[in-house]
Amino acid sequence: MENTDAIQDIETSNIQRIAIKNLVKSPLNVRKKEGSGIAELAALIASQGLIQNLVVTEQKKKNKKTGKFEVVAGGRRLAALNLLVA
Repeated sequence: MENTDAIQDIETSNIQRIAIKNLVKSPLNVRKKEGSGIAELAALIASQGLIQNLVVTEQKKKNKKTGKFEVVAGGRRLAALNLLVA
């Protein structure tokens, strides 16, 4: 039996390039603390590139778009990327 809802979600998903300055960590992100190993992760990203995309949702305040995107999956990767551009 095929799960058509899951297939539809995949077919309609949208991969975009978003400037890092427009990314913020979402309060919905599972990890509330960045934890250790961010510098090591940054070095790995610098040498091998970003292997797994960040998952974001468009940030809205009072139902208005802010131009920012909240990272709901990939908070450590976001912290590492911020180290690389600092």
